Amino acid sequence: MKFIDEVYFSNQIPDEYYPEIRKSLEKGYTKKSYYVITLSDHADQLEIYSGKMSQKHGFRYEDRTIAGVADTQEAALELVRQMAEDCYRSRGDGEIKLFLKGQGT
Repeated sequence: MKFIDEVYFSNQIPDEYYPEIRKSLEKGYTKKSYYVITLSDHADQLEIYSGKMSQKHGFRYEDRTIAGVADTQEAALELVRQMAEDCYRSRGDGEIKLFLKGQGT
């Protein structure tokens, strides 16, 4: 499993929770109430997984690159929008995955 250098977190998740969330992701799961944004291995730019997915047998984050964590589905979509804006400001295009890969993966 990989993490981008500056993982995006939704505003409702307190800063002091970041290390705990990262540890749980490194172990392969997260709380059911969180949404995890990862870089896609396919043509898509990003994928959003509900924390409930990590509770299913056989699902792990170990082969994914974590880009963001949100507390609600709406917040996850807002983080994706923020990533797209940051990408456009930095690169001048919409290649979000390439932009995030440049952040430490």
